[in-house]
Amino acid sequence: LETASGWTRTIDATGAAVTKDGETVEVSALEVGDRIVFRETRNDDGTFTITAIQVVQPVVAGTVTSVSGSTVTITTADGATQEIILAADTTYAVGRTEGTKADVVAGVRIAARGSIGADGALTATQVVVEPAMAWGTVAEKGASSLTLTTRYGSTVNVTVTATTIYQVEGIES
Repeated sequence: LETASGWTRTIDATGAAVTKDGETVEVSALEVGDRIVFRETRNDDGTFTITAIQVVQPVVAGTVTSVSGSTVTITTADGATQEIILAADTTYAVGRTEGTKADVVAGVRIAARGSIGADGALTATQVVVEPAMAWGTVAEKGASSLTLTTRYGSTVNVTVTATTIYQVEGIES
């Protein structure tokens, strides 16, 4: 193992439970470059036994700027762009509910987990779309829209439907 600060350590993974992409795998499935976390127990003689190893998949997050077939381009918080490849087995969620590839559209914020290829693109095993939310004071109300004034004075136009969920502070339902 090598840490980001350059510290190295050799561990004996014999008997350790190894998980990768949520599945139990053999130690041989670990690859150079995998980021891992491990659990260990201290033995009476002062040595440690590794009991579990988990591969930590890379995660990228940002706002979707384009979707072209199975390639999604996002802009990250630092302004960089990142390509994400959507595979046939990629799973999707919108917040905590199940989603589909159709939920990944320009303008939404996503977090994608997967593996980074040699070209720098992330092949996603999971994509989570942040549900759209708006906070503010109702300035105008129409039959299918609201205009909110945010605490910073800007306005947000919100289209509402019969399935829109409203939350008002201090009111439970």
